[in-house]
Amino acid sequence: FQKEAILLSRTQLTHTPWKDLVAPLETIPIEIYEQGIACLADYLTGCSYSQNRKNALIHGATEFQLFLYCNGLCFSIEIAEAWLEFRHPFWTRQEFYSSHRAVHLVHEFLMGKQITPSFLHRDRRKYHIHEILERYVLDYIDYRKHECLKPSSISMIHSACCRFLRFIESLGIRDISRLTPRIVKEFNLQDHHSTIEGKQAYNSRIRDFLYYLATKNLVPMSLYLALPTMVARKEGIVTVMTSEQQAAIESQLSSYQNTNLAKRDNAVVALGCELGIRGIDIVALQFSHIDWEKEVLRFRQRKTGVWITVPFTTKVGNALYTYITEARPESASPYVFLSSKAPHKNMGSSICRDGIARIMKKSKLPPVTGFHITRKTFASRILMAGTPFSTISDLLGHSDNTTLKVYLATHEPEIRQCAMALKGLEYRGGLL
Repeated sequence: FQKEAILLSRTQLTHTPWKDLVAPLETIPIEIYEQGIACLADYLTGCSYSQNRKNALIHGATEFQLFLYCNGLCFSIEIAEAWLEFRHPFWTRQEFYSSHRAVHLVHEFLMGKQITPSFLHRDRRKYHIHEILERYVLDYIDYRKHECLKPSSISMIHSACCRFLRFIESLGIRDISRLTPRIVKEFNLQDHHSTIEGKQAYNSRIRDFLYYLATKNLVPMSLYLALPTMVARKEGIVTVMTSEQQAAIESQLSSYQNTNLAKRDNAVVALGCELGIRGIDIVALQFSHIDWEKEVLRFRQRKTGVWITVPFTTKVGNALYTYITEARPESASPYVFLSSKAPHKNMGSSICRDGIARIMKKSKLPPVTGFHITRKTFASRILMAGTPFSTISDLLGHSDNTTLKVYLATHEPEIRQCAMALKGLEYRGGLL
């Protein structure tokens, strides 16, 4: 690729944007960039990247270094972006992403930033709004971050606010003080969601945003009232796994698995089905949460913040032990469940959903409706076994028994006793 770099520098330089970028930019000497490549190589080795993946990233960073050398340029991320954009048509998709990641990773090393190897350095924003309007959102986000909200909550707030501001920008409004109740109502009428719950969730966050703007004297104090958020509470029958689906999981947990992925699936699904633990708590499980001698798990629930102590069964203990000793990547991370690919880090709760989906597919059964069904099935099963409500609440980590009422509908023998006899109400005809 040295020939490629020289050819590009001599024949294409006058037709590319980086020549105009060089003068006003603050650049880094190419020798320092070379040191960044060496740091990248050490980092990839320390994160247990495969040799092929490591070679691909180093190749992308080195190719850009040759381009800089052949053109007598110093490093800057702006020149790198222009070069990547120009070279994009000549690469495969994988080659482009490898070079893109490599150059940005080196830049992060040189700038002393936090390394984000799994981030492709692309703009993933769902809604794009003018920088004047975006400033209001960013100020509001900074204000809400003091409440120690989770990243998912912050993302939801940002998405809802940008959705609203994109609408007012489509009306040609960039001055927030021009907002009126009529504009807010027009937004609400045209803002469609797939579910009522989704619309209410967005409206609730937009109302909070409008109230924040009012406290800054940017909009009228009563403006947020123009956006309704109330909706009738919906009660539904709890859905649990069928007997066939439960039998498939039982068979999976009882048999030996050959692959690391299947061993991880066993451990994850066992925690959900046998103990009723939420997916977000499973992926956040750490070694310090496991007491092997007392055979209990003690952790703080991510959803409620309440500490819970749960005794685990032999089946769960064996599944965890098998995964940790045979399938878990070697890492000093405190988390039990790690990604199988480098860099090995704790994963999102989607691995729980995907794990149970693979078991259903392997057993040729219909897929389940999310991983949370394991928690519902666990609660329903121990309820039908005659377990007291107080014990079930403790095992699920609930603060009281009221949330367990929905599970009564799954106890078919008890529900049948509630049926009213029709004796004395027989139809005799003659009404028509």
